[in-house]
Amino acid sequence: MTTKLILIRDVEGLGFRGEVLNVKDGYARNYLLPQGLANAWSKGAEDGAQKIRDMRKNHEDRMLEIARQLKESLEGGVLVLKKATTKNGGLYGSVQSNEIATVLNEKHKVNVSAKDIVIDEPIKAVGNYILQIALHPKISTELKVSVVTENDDEEVK
Repeated sequence: MTTKLILIRDVEGLGFRGEVLNVKDGYARNYLLPQGLANAWSKGAEDGAQKIRDMRKNHEDRMLEIARQLKESLEGGVLVLKKATTKNGGLYGSVQSNEIATVLNEKHKVNVSAKDIVIDEPIKAVGNYILQIALHPKISTELKVSVVTENDDEEVK
């Protein structure tokens, strides 16, 4: 037997808030309902769930549009990082994704997380690099990073 429920919280592996699901009676009775993760289905609750789904869709659409705009603003640009270097052009340590995220967020007034920046190989020398940035689950872009020595007079672009 199954029970028709409306999720009131996201449940990993099951569904998102506002979804109407049929689940086994025991799962509903022993876990979802007591934990406050779902409510029993009713016509009135279905209407409320539809409003939740509409709000989620609008939010996702806004986030996708913000990611598209951010991608456009980052394309073609170069992020210049000034670092202390050894005599032969090597860096003291390496450039980390959190450092790139901080500079990117300050310069472009955006909110990119360090975990969204993919650095394939450690950046340990002066030079030009191309990194992948996940701006949204559906949108990613390339970011050109130029690492220069601190005493270079090149202006941050």
